[in-house]
Order: sequence, then structure tokens, then C-alpha cells
Amino acid sequence: MNFSMFVIRWAAFLIGWWILAGGDASSLPLGAVAAGVAATGCWLSPTARLFLRPLQVAAFVGPFLVRGLCGALGVALKALHPGNRIEPGWVTFPLSRPGGAANAFVGSVMSVLPGTLAAGPEGDRMAVHVLHMPDFDPASLRAEEARVLAMVGEVAAKDGAAEPRETSNG
Repeated sequence: MNFSMFVIRWAAFLIGWWILAGGDASSLPLGAVAAGVAATGCWLSPTARLFLRPLQVAAFVGPFLVRGLCGALGVALKALHPGNRIEPGWVTFPLSRPGGAANAFVGSVMSVLPGTLAAGPEGDRMAVHVLHMPDFDPASLRAEEARVLAMVGEVAAKDGAAEPRETSNG
């Protein structure tokens, strides 16, 4: 990240701080330090090197929100219905790309979707907690990964790639 991007991020974080502080100018000195730390964190983070493709992001957002809403309703119904039993478990998801910021982004997206929680990438694998194993569809994780990788200009694994496998319950 070059210096001008650092300054832009610092200013954006500072404006965010000022808004959260209710426009209180006396909080700006502390906000300037916090914004500097946040901007430095962005500069040092490997995710700062991800470049999103605007058309793919636009194509991703709408369906992602719909999938998230439908999934959230399904999880809520399972949790609130007294006869439903939740059967959690873990799966090991083989990633298309070993290492890198894109895999952290894939895990973040998986964690936002109801019913799954990524424990983070480790090399070419990611442990994913699944809320209800009988409803789990391994192809959904692969499709989600492909959509995320398309946003950052990478290609997902070809057909026939290893599929997620169950590792343990709980």
C-alpha cells in the first residue's frame, strides 16, 4: 500500500471514529491515534493486497443477501421449533488455493452464512463447523468459495476436486 492509500484509510477511520463519538471534537486526538493503528494494521495485513472486481462484487451481493436471509430463517425455525434437534459437526474443507488472503475472505463469507462457521484456513484446508449435519450440502461450500474467488480474480478448483469430509461432531 502506498502512502496516499494509507492517508485515505487513516482519514476514513478517523471520520468513522468521529461519527461514532457523536461528533465530539475532543475525542479526535485519541481517534487520530486509533485511526493510525487501524490504517497501519491494514497496511501490514495480507488482506490489504486483495483487489475486488466491481462487477463480480455486484453480482455477488444480492444473491449472498438472499442466501443469508433464507439460511437465517431456516436456522431460526430449527432453533425455535421444540421438536427439532440440531446435530452439529465439523467438516474439513479442502481449499482451491493454498494460503493467501483470499482463503481468509472465503472463511469470512462462510462464517456470515447461517449454519456454518469457519475456524480459519490452515494451508490448503479449512475446518468448518456445521450447525445441522443432515442439512449440510458440501457443494454449497465449494460454490461459495468459487463466488468469492471470482470477486478477487482467482479461479476455483476444477470439477473432481476433493470435497469436504466430516471430521467429528460437536
